[in-house]
Amino acid sequence: MQLEQRRKRRRLVSLTPLIDVVFILLIFFMLATTFAQWRALPVSAAGEGGDVVAELTALRVSVDADGRFRMEGQVVDLSGLKQRVRDGLTADPDRPVRLQTHDDAPLRAVVAAMDGIRAAGGHNLSLARE
Repeated sequence: MQLEQRRKRRRLVSLTPLIDVVFILLIFFMLATTFAQWRALPVSAAGEGGDVVAELTALRVSVDADGRFRMEGQVVDLSGLKQRVRDGLTADPDRPVRLQTHDDAPLRAVVAAMDGIRAAGGHNLSLARE
């Protein structure tokens, strides 16, 4: 009789450890997940044989391999980039802005430059490789 009771006890599997593990995994993934809103950045790719006049009048911004921003050959920080783009667009708000990126430019710097140009009012943005 005692042997039968022992077998019954051994067969019972407690679900408490399983629930604990699932709960811990749930908390981990809730804390590890970011709930940032994804948004699209509208950009046109600069193609070959584009408008020559637009190409000559475009504001040129570049991001180098180290993630530094350059405008007209001078290194600027993000706030300086915004201000210079804003100044360049005062006469013509539809003036094209050409963002040239180095092949090894960090994506974070390229997106920051795109956001800065958009914040400064540059809505005619094209992306090109250096």
